Amino acid sequence: MSIVRTRIVAALVLLSLLAAGSYLYCSGYWGPSYSDSLGQARLHVSEPVRDLGHTSFENTLEEVFLIHNHGNRRLVVNELDQQCDCEDRVIRTVLISPGETARVVLTIDPRFASGPTETVAIFTTNDPVQPRFSLSVSAHVDAPDSPDPSRTEVPTAVSILIRQ
Repeated sequence: MSIVRTRIVAALVLLSLLAAGSYLYCSGYWGPSYSDSLGQARLHVSEPVRDLGHTSFENTLEEVFLIHNHGNRRLVVNELDQQCDCEDRVIRTVLISPGETARVVLTIDPRFASGPTETVAIFTTNDPVQPRFSLSVSAHVDAPDSPDPSRTEVPTAVSILIRQ
């Protein structure tokens, strides 16, 4: 009877160790996390805020941002319309495959501005760690030597170009 009891105790100990190991593995404490095994998109943008310094009013400025997907699922990036407060305010959607990079170009047309000028684009993603991010370009536009009356009170023209 003692051999049967020993085998039962040994089997219970092994099952307990197996259950504890499975729990630790799936909870992410040991091994990959459960959410990683399902796969997620992971956004990476280097230098999301850039200052281009001083520029003349004749130069159109373009700044290229690279958005990289470090995850193992497709990254969905939606550009939001800042002028609209409604729920459906997506302007463009960019799909980035795992390991791929997309280019986002922010353009400042300083012909109708002087002094500090900034362009900000706001995006949403399916990255659970970074569901929302923004890209910003700023510059100081030097005024022309002679004042031009047609330039007064006209907002800076801003265009955003997204390329894959």
